[in-house]
Amino acid sequence: MGYGDFFAVTHMGRCMAVVVVFLGVYLSSLIILALTVSSTMEPKEVNAYNIVFRLKAKEDLRIKAATVVTHFAKIISLKRKIKGNNSRTGFYKKELEQLQSRLAISLEIFSETRNSIGKMDVGPEELLRQLNEKFERDFKDTKAILKSILQLDKQLTLMECNNHIVFDALVESIAYTRELKKQYQLMESQQKQQPALI
Repeated sequence: MGYGDFFAVTHMGRCMAVVVVFLGVYLSSLIILALTVSSTMEPKEVNAYNIVFRLKAKEDLRIKAATVVTHFAKIISLKRKIKGNNSRTGFYKKELEQLQSRLAISLEIFSETRNSIGKMDVGPEELLRQLNEKFERDFKDTKAILKSILQLDKQLTLMECNNHIVFDALVESIAYTRELKKQYQLMESQQKQQPALI
């Protein structure tokens, strides 16, 4: 083996050498196969990676959009200061030029990022995930609306019961007042009929 310094002389030795050589090749290929399998991603892992990558890209896009809006707001503020004929108009004009160049760069970066996100293939799993998220949001909103409607219905029922109680009490108080009025009139008529005892 090796450089030929030692070699098998008998047939048994030569057979053993061939077996050992094949076993070495077999074990080496198993190790290489194991490393290849462990370093490649399965389709589900690729999809998960793509989803995370797109979510991160969308977050980066939001940050870049915020930068563009910030630069735009600063430019509007500086233009108002320049219109105000301030004593620092020259300084404001230089700063305005710098902000306009930064805005142009930010807009270019923003549009490149948006285009790259738009070019990403959206697989069926991603579409299902997005639909599932939308369904969950809509379901939560519907559940909250239904809960508030049920609370309003309960309050209206309670108010209706209270109105019936108040109406019944009002009817009873009117009847009691009429009875008192009759008793008062009866007492007055009895007092008028009795001669004054002095």
